[in-house]
Amino acid sequence: MLVLYGIVEVINHTFLALDEIFYPSYKKVIIKSPLFIISMPRTGSTWLQKVICEDHEQFTSMKLWEMLFAPSIIQKKFFIFLSKVDGHFNNFLTRRLYKRDKKLFKAYMPIHPCSMFDYEDDDLLLVHTFSNMFLVFFFPKLKLYDFLVQFDHSPDERRKRKILVFYKKCIQKHLYLYGKDKIYLSKSASFSPRMNSLQRLFPDSCFIYTLRTPEQSVASTISLAIRLSEVFHTGISRNIIIERTLNICDRLYYYPLEAFRNWPKKRYLLHLYTDLTENVEKEIIMMYGHFGFKLSENYLKFLESERIKTKSYRSQHIYSPENWNLSSQEINNRYKESYEKYTRFVSKGR
Repeated sequence: MLVLYGIVEVINHTFLALDEIFYPSYKKVIIKSPLFIISMPRTGSTWLQKVICEDHEQFTSMKLWEMLFAPSIIQKKFFIFLSKVDGHFNNFLTRRLYKRDKKLFKAYMPIHPCSMFDYEDDDLLLVHTFSNMFLVFFFPKLKLYDFLVQFDHSPDERRKRKILVFYKKCIQKHLYLYGKDKIYLSKSASFSPRMNSLQRLFPDSCFIYTLRTPEQSVASTISLAIRLSEVFHTGISRNIIIERTLNICDRLYYYPLEAFRNWPKKRYLLHLYTDLTENVEKEIIMMYGHFGFKLSENYLKFLESERIKTKSYRSQHIYSPENWNLSSQEINNRYKESYEKYTRFVSKGR
C-alpha cells in the first residue's frame, strides 16, 4: 500500500510541477464565495453536497478520481480527453471502469456509498501534502494528530500556510477547467478545526453546519472509522480507533460554534438534520437566500422533485453505541452541553 501511495504521489507531484510551466495563468483564477459544508460525519453532508451540486449552472465540486489521481491541470485534461475518445468507441473503457469501481468500493457501500465518479470530501486533496485527517488512523504514532485536530490554534504558521496554499491552488486548477465563474463547493468534516484559517484565506466564504444528535452521529462515525481500518488492514486496535474518533468528535462538535460566535451571521448557516431530511427544498431555498446565491427555475424544479424523494430519506448506516462498549447515555452526556448550545443557536437564528 505504501509503495503504491509513493508511486502515485511521485506522478502527481511531477504533473503539479509541470502545471507551473505550462499553465501558470491558473493562478489568476479568483475563487468567489466558496461554500464549505463542515458538518459532523454521518449528518447527511454527502447527500447535501450532491443536492447542491445539481445546480450545475452555479456550483462545482471535485470527484474522488480528480482528487486522488488528477490534482493537476495536465492530468485533468488527459482524463477528460481520454473520456471523449472513449465515447467514440461506445464507452468501452468507461463501462469497464464503472464495473471495476463497483467491485472496488463494495465493502464501503453499507457504510458510506462511494465511487471514484462521485463527489467526496475534498480533505482528501491533502493526502498529497501528507496532512489528511484520516492519516491519523493509518499512522497513529505520528505527531500529525495534534496538529490537525488543533489546526487553527497551532503555532506552526509556516506549515499551516503551506497546506492552505496547496489547497487553494487545487481549487484554482479545478475552476480553471470547470468554470472560472462558478462557486466552489467543499464538503469535509475534517475542515472544522481549520475554519478560521479557511475564512481568512477566503474572506467571502460561506459555511454550513448540520446538527444531528450525538448518539446517532458519533456512534455511526466510530463504526465508519473501524470499518475503514478493517478494509485497509491497518492493524490498529478498536480501543485506539474509538479513543481517537471520540477525541476528533470532541473538536468537531465544539469548535464550529466557538468560531461562529465571532463571525458575521451572513457567513454561516446551521441546519437541524431533521429539518434538512424532512424538507430539503425549504432548507436550500433558505440557504440560497441567506448567502445571496441565485436560484434558477431549473434548480427549483429539481428541488421540488428531490423533496418528494427525500420524504422517506433515512441514513442506511446507523449503529448503536453499545456495539462499541459505549452507552447512549455516555455519549449524550459527553456532548450534551455543546448540543444544547447548538440547538439554542439554531433557534435564535430562525
